[in-house]
Amino acid sequence: MQSLPVVVLGFLLGMLHATDADHVIAVSTIVSRQRSVGGAARVGLLWGVGHTVTVFCVGTAIILFNLVIPPRLELALEFCVALMLMVLGVVTLLRVRRHVRE
Repeated sequence: MQSLPVVVLGFLLGMLHATDADHVIAVSTIVSRQRSVGGAARVGLLWGVGHTVTVFCVGTAIILFNLVIPPRLELALEFCVALMLMVLGVVTLLRVRRHVRE
């Protein structure tokens, strides 16, 4: 029972992380391509599970092996996220432009 507060705190921090703007934009852009609510739910679920497994594995490795992420790697990963968001934005704008022309 002593670990329950840690689990609850982890869950709440995870929910806070999941509602960051970059996550909301990425998921809404990807899900908006689906034609049905079921398809959108499936994509959102798979995205969430994939993200959770990745964070869990990396977090576990950091704790077990006492790893430290170098600042340069952190910045490089953040830059990759920024590029991904820009690509998603361009793809969305191109889709909107195509629908406006029709």
